[in-house]
Amino acid sequence: MGTPIAMPTLVKLKRKGECRPNWQVRFKGANGRFMHRMTPFPLDGGKSSERKALKMGLELEKEQSKARESNSDKIAEIRAIRDEEAREMEKGEYNKKRALFYENKISEVWMGEETKSPSLSNYLKDFLVWKELHVRSATLTRYKEFYRCVVRVMGDIADKPINHLLLDDLEDIQLALVNEDIPKKSNITINKKMNFIRMALKRAYKKQLIQYNIGEGVEPLPEEPKIYVDFTKEEIEKLLEVGTWDQKGFILFGLKTGLRMSDICSLKWEMIDIQKRELKLFTNKWHLQSKKKRVKKKYYLGNELFRYLHQTGLKKEGSVMPTLDTYLKDWQSKSFKNLMEKAGVSRFGSGLGDVEGLRSAHSLKHTYNTWADASGVSSDVMMYNSNHSSKDVNNIYIHPNWMDKLKRGDEEIIDHIGELKWG
Repeated sequence: MGTPIAMPTLVKLKRKGECRPNWQVRFKGANGRFMHRMTPFPLDGGKSSERKALKMGLELEKEQSKARESNSDKIAEIRAIRDEEAREMEKGEYNKKRALFYENKISEVWMGEETKSPSLSNYLKDFLVWKELHVRSATLTRYKEFYRCVVRVMGDIADKPINHLLLDDLEDIQLALVNEDIPKKSNITINKKMNFIRMALKRAYKKQLIQYNIGEGVEPLPEEPKIYVDFTKEEIEKLLEVGTWDQKGFILFGLKTGLRMSDICSLKWEMIDIQKRELKLFTNKWHLQSKKKRVKKKYYLGNELFRYLHQTGLKKEGSVMPTLDTYLKDWQSKSFKNLMEKAGVSRFGSGLGDVEGLRSAHSLKHTYNTWADASGVSSDVMMYNSNHSSKDVNNIYIHPNWMDKLKRGDEEIIDHIGELKWG
């Protein structure tokens, strides 16, 4: 007979922002609810300490399981399920997926049919309402689109109570998304839609609406990462030549500040101090529940931005680029591609560096960092302007021409040391 898969989980308990020194184990009690117990095994005890704490949790859950079975008036039915589980283990067909299946089956017998549980489609709808309080409007719009897509392919699974869901159901939804006949379908978009379901089920698990977080069992589809690169100076000039006035402003602000597309499109005249040549704003990339204090960032308005604002006609209020502020999503997804096509700029290229990749409106951020790096701007300034948290993240946006760098490095050494006399 095989060994049952451990269901308990380990938890790091925090008090006043500090972790308690020992592992806490979370396991299912006799009444079907989850219980917590502090173990004597330390957090810094390595893998051995984790295994001992998990073993303790498994023993505690077994005791609670026995108590639940002995107190239940459905002992025979539960024992029959356990016998079926044991036979499957003997055949070597037992795995985590089947373990979750049997635990859910026993929970149904134990808790009975009176248990109230929302259907998957209704719970996803409630999850959207909850998310509305915690994410920005642009993110919520994407979540609503994911909801419409997954509900469209669910079929009968949409009406299934979430505490009756199986891993097979989630895999069926994933397969339906794969087989759906829609244009521009990719594994990346399918994974994003499935991740929306996983987030909802994770919250249901934390709220104890389901016994196990079955969303963790869904394997994401393999993805081919998109590599975005920068524009050349000649390509930028072509885009500026054919763009509308607001599009010119979008390009200039992207090149000179490193701001995100959503930040540029939503710029207001109230954020601009012409006398000090400063732009002050709260950037959009900020979690609404972040514990860090949100700070208003300052950006310098260089000569080209200063000239653009003066030629626009200085105002006291309203959007700096009203057409882009109104049609933000459409501008990002379609208008810039149309602008590139009109200017004769290819969507694929290598920019200043040696790496080839895609170009889009997001490539303006890559262009700012690549040009700043080539001009000797410090990484701290680039990170500040681009709102990046680390140098590793910022380096993703830099596409240097390594041969030029090597040549310049050799020349700098010669300038400093002098040429060697030999031969």
